[in-house]
Amino acid sequence: MFMVLLLYMCFTANMFMESFIVSTYHYPLLMSGIRIFFGGILLFFIHQLTNNSSEQYSYKTLSHTAFIKYALSLYGYAACAGSWSMQYIDPVKGCFIFVTLPFITALMLYVWYGQKLTKYKIIGLVLGFIGIVPIILASNAGAFQQVAWEMQMIGYVVYASSVVAFAYGWIMLQEFEKVSSLPAQLVTSIGLILGGVISIIFGVFFYGAELSHLDLTYKFGLWILLFSIVTASGYCLYSVLLQRYSATFLSFASFLEPALALIFSTLCLGNSMSILSGISLGILGIGFYLFYKEELRLK
Repeated sequence: MFMVLLLYMCFTANMFMESFIVSTYHYPLLMSGIRIFFGGILLFFIHQLTNNSSEQYSYKTLSHTAFIKYALSLYGYAACAGSWSMQYIDPVKGCFIFVTLPFITALMLYVWYGQKLTKYKIIGLVLGFIGIVPIILASNAGAFQQVAWEMQMIGYVVYASSVVAFAYGWIMLQEFEKVSSLPAQLVTSIGLILGGVISIIFGVFFYGAELSHLDLTYKFGLWILLFSIVTASGYCLYSVLLQRYSATFLSFASFLEPALALIFSTLCLGNSMSILSGISLGILGIGFYLFYKEELRLK
């Protein structure tokens, strides 16, 4: 349970840093590609330093279709499309789209593999959704700056597709793990590097001459390094947890992200928490507990 909380603490921190970096330095497509690429490089070197150098791995499985789909959908498309679309959509509505993640994951697993949710998992999922709605509504409602309606529509479509790609990527990783014996840390690092390279190339092509205005200062480098460390930690931890929990449970745990953001803003930023938000956290906790206990029972 602690590792799942730690996972979404990483993703919550990642969200705050991404918001700051993109608003300060702009170029969301490129920023996303850079942090993914350097996160992969960092994770790869850590793996090489902490593992027995004499241990041999067969990299042939990396040509498997499931790995290619995992790397391109999760690190190539989902991360970059999500970053790009956030400049055109209302973040509150974006949160509502993102919390459909467990439902999308469950639907994919049912259609492709015939996996069904138990009664207690469904109850936990519904309670979690009911609990998270007031928390989302209380988060900066009305802070969205209006943009042209056609760009809003494109932004929502792109963001929704990134959520679908996010769910699809993790399912493909579980599929790949059935045919590969490579360590999760190594698989994640190579996937990050592959997706990061493609994203950077696309970002350079997309922005072109505009990139000459990018201010490459020492402070910018430190932010990217920190961003990359948190990115690598979150995605690596997710890959490890997929070996223990189902993709549906980990996607359901994404409800913790706005909840953790609420707790963080209350404890660290001095924001007040309403009674409704407190009740919502309690309902979310009950739903999460039911889902978690059922997950352990079925192991």
